[in-house]
Order: sequence, then structure tokens, then C-alpha cells
Amino acid sequence: MAYSIEIDDVHALVIVKFWDLFDSAGFLDYLAELEASGPFADHFNLFLIFHEHTRFSIESDDIRRQAQRKPTFSKDARRVVVAPSDMAFGLSRLYGLEAPTASDQYSTVKHISEALTLLNLNPAEWESLTNWDP
Repeated sequence: MAYSIEIDDVHALVIVKFWDLFDSAGFLDYLAELEASGPFADHFNLFLIFHEHTRFSIESDDIRRQAQRKPTFSKDARRVVVAPSDMAFGLSRLYGLEAPTASDQYSTVKHISEALTLLNLNPAEWESLTNWDP
């Protein structure tokens, strides 16, 4: 599974990008790396971005099981997922429903512009994400 994790201290943001294949083993690797990078200060938010051509090979039970793990971020942290494909959107929504995070702190959107608005980020500063291509 291909992904990158970027920690932006200036914007108190952890940016994770997924591309290529999203599978169960890779999902566990990503979660372990994210946990090892933390714990994050209470004011840090999580910004997940799936590339539009990401393929999926993961069972919904794996999503549910991992969603119920102890959160790496504070309960008040915003978690915003950009999921352009129907599969990514559905899996993200499933994760959000199963996670112990307050539903108003977890959002799944189709477009990066929506995510930037939810995270109160200036789109002009994030143009590199708008046309991101791995």
C-alpha cells in the first residue's frame, strides 16, 4: 500500500495521502506508523486524502475493527477525509460511524476544497494538494 504521512507543525495538521492499492495489511502498517508518530498535541487535526485512482482490497470488518482502536488524536481533533471515489467515500463513512470519535469531528468529503473549508485552511496556500498526482 502506498501512502505518505506529513506532519505540519505550523498548521497543526497531519496530512496523509493514499494512492495505488489500499489493503488490510497496508492499513495496519499505516495505523502503526501514525501511532508511532504521535501522540499529537490536542490542537492537531488529521487530513486524509485518497487519490482518485486508489484501488481497494479490504473487508468492511477490517475497517470496523480498526475504527474501534484507541484514537491517536484528541477527542476534539478534526478528522477530514477526501474520498473522491464511491468506494473510498463509503469506507471512510463506515470508519467514521464505527470510530469512538464524535460524529461532528469526523467528515468525509469528495473534494479537497471542501476539506480545506472544514479545516479552516486558505486554499491558496494548499494549491499543491488540489492537483496532487503521485
